[in-house]
Amino acid sequence: MAYTTITVPGIEIIPGDILKRLPGVPVASVADVDPAFPHSRTLRMAGGGWYFCDPTQMYVVVRNVADETPTANSVLVLGPTASEGDVSDLRAYAYSVADELGVPATFATHNDYRVTDFSAVYVRCAATEFHDTVGLVLVAEALAAGMPVHEPQSPQNAAPCVCGQVQTIRTVVGDDGDVWCAECRGETGGCSHCGESMEYDDAENVEEGHTWWPVHASCLAEAQRMRPDVEFVTA
Repeated sequence: MAYTTITVPGIEIIPGDILKRLPGVPVASVADVDPAFPHSRTLRMAGGGWYFCDPTQMYVVVRNVADETPTANSVLVLGPTASEGDVSDLRAYAYSVADELGVPATFATHNDYRVTDFSAVYVRCAATEFHDTVGLVLVAEALAAGMPVHEPQSPQNAAPCVCGQVQTIRTVVGDDGDVWCAECRGETGGCSHCGESMEYDDAENVEEGHTWWPVHASCLAEAQRMRPDVEFVTA
C-alpha cells in the first residue's frame, strides 16, 4: 500500500480518502447518493464534520492505493467513470476483455497508472466520447507512448475463431484468412495464482482490486477450501 494523489469522480470517493481541498482530514464514511438529490453526495469527515460533493465532478484526493503492479501481458481498460453506472459498465467490459484475451485486465477509475506498464489499452467507447479526465489523460499518455489502443469493435466484426470461441473484443485474422483467438495465437498468460499455463475451459476470472485475474478453476476452489474466511488472493 502507498499513499498517492489521484483524480476521481465524486461517486468514487471512498473512506480514507483525503480531499486536496481539505488537507489532513480523511473521509470517515460515505453515504449513497440520495435520488432526491442526485447532484449531492454526503461525506462524513474524521472528527465529525460533513462535506457534500457532486458525484459527477472530479476531485483530487490522496488515497492509500494497493499495489496493482501488472504482469507483462496485462492490459489497461478505459472508459467513462463520471457516474456509478459508468464504472459498473467499465468493470463489466474489463471482465469481457480478461475473459476473451486470457490476460489480467485492470479497469481504471483514477489516473494514477503508468500506461507503459501494460501491453495494450482497450477502451469501452470511442476516445472522442470521453467526458472526464481519467480516460482522457490515460488515452493521451498511451497514444503519446505509441502503445496499441483498441477501441471497441463493431458487433458486425464479431467472428468465431478456428477453435470455436467467438471474438467480440478484437477479431484477429491470420495470414491464412482464418480468425485466431488469443489462446490459439499463443498470447494468453498463465494462471494468475500458480503461474502455470491454462486452458479456457479451466479458467475463471477473479476480481481483486480493480483487476480481473484469470485463474485455474482448481486453484480458486482450493483457495476457497483452505481459507474460506478470506478473499482469493493472486500470486
